[in-house]
Amino acid sequence: MVMNDGRYAPAGSLIGLVQRGRGLGARMAAEDPAAAAELVHGCIRWDWRWDSVDQRALYLARLVRDLELPLGPVAEGLGAGEESSERAARVLALLALDGSGEAREVLRAYVGEGEHWVAALEEMARRWPVEWWDDLEEMARERLGDRGRAELWADPWHRWGAGRAASGERAPGAEAVGGGRQRRVAEVAGGPRGVG
Repeated sequence: MVMNDGRYAPAGSLIGLVQRGRGLGARMAAEDPAAAAELVHGCIRWDWRWDSVDQRALYLARLVRDLELPLGPVAEGLGAGEESSERAARVLALLALDGSGEAREVLRAYVGEGEHWVAALEEMARRWPVEWWDDLEEMARERLGDRGRAELWADPWHRWGAGRAASGERAPGAEAVGGGRQRRVAEVAGGPRGVG
């Protein structure tokens, strides 16, 4: 059973190791993938990190891949609330980059129907080649309508000429930063780049 009360399980237990993103947890999980499946899926759904710099998406994506776990429970996380959705989107985006066509299609479909689709689309744009998501522009613009454009900073909005990125308006705090660093400030405001 996965603990979701916000506290870490004991450090030496399988669940405690997986919660903390430890390599020993991955090795122990590999001994019995079926038993570890609920733990891994639970760690994608609930967040035990103490702060946002502690990233686990790559660790969890590797566990899903290496243990050959089904993507269904990860995809279900897309609809389980904003934070869970963002964690699931990160893991699915990484799995797609690793060659999972299923993960790629799940995220693309979510942009058309999911509640937290903007964050998922921005995650795709952060990690994937442009040709994997650029054709979603029309659908995204249709879903967005006139609402929320002021908060759109990151790709794909910049590429598509939508939101604040299109207006030439600077990201909060960009005024104090000179030269080529302005783009980086805007990227940070939109979220971290690179693999988990």
